[in-house]
Amino acid sequence: YDGTRHNIGFAAIDELATRLLEPTQEPPQWALTSGAIWQPVHGGSILHLSRCSNEILGDEISADCFNHLVLFKPVSNMNRSGGPVAELLRDLQVPQEHVIVCYDDLDLDVGQLRLRKSGGAGGQNGVKSILAHGISGFLRLRIGISRPARSLGQGAVVAHVLGQFRADEIDSCKIGVRKAADCVEELADGVTVDNVMNKCNVKRTEQCNDP
Repeated sequence: YDGTRHNIGFAAIDELATRLLEPTQEPPQWALTSGAIWQPVHGGSILHLSRCSNEILGDEISADCFNHLVLFKPVSNMNRSGGPVAELLRDLQVPQEHVIVCYDDLDLDVGQLRLRKSGGAGGQNGVKSILAHGISGFLRLRIGISRPARSLGQGAVVAHVLGQFRADEIDSCKIGVRKAADCVEELADGVTVDNVMNKCNVKRTEQCNDP
């Protein structure tokens, strides 16, 4: 499903991984904790990063920053994402409130973002599965993919979600993916959730006007 609307959450994670592992970044802020990039684990692929020494970074980061960042992409069926996520959290003993789930949302325009501290699945089956496994305290980062006309029926929704973005949507998609990665990076750097929400939860037109 690479490149489809349904996969925009993975696109944001890939954008963040590429950015944080950029070899030309000076000074380097993140490094692989161990092993290769995207190792298979718990029914998914994991990338474990550790923040470089504060002695290198000096005053560039907040004292409230996180020193480890785990990026995880379940490779199970989307509707069964909860199992791999639950296994990973048990293994790493990560508090739910330190988890951010990035996923597509039909009810937002392409590239529009919404960061929330709580809420239901909103019809997103991957999130339904996570909630069904008793995980509810995570942050929700929704990335808009738009919705086809309701008059076209449920079949059109399935085709829309599993389809590619139109040519006139590509720029908005790229902006949304980039800004979703910005949100996660800022949270890892110790910016408060409320402050990130204030920057993230803006109208698509405002996002598209950003450089």
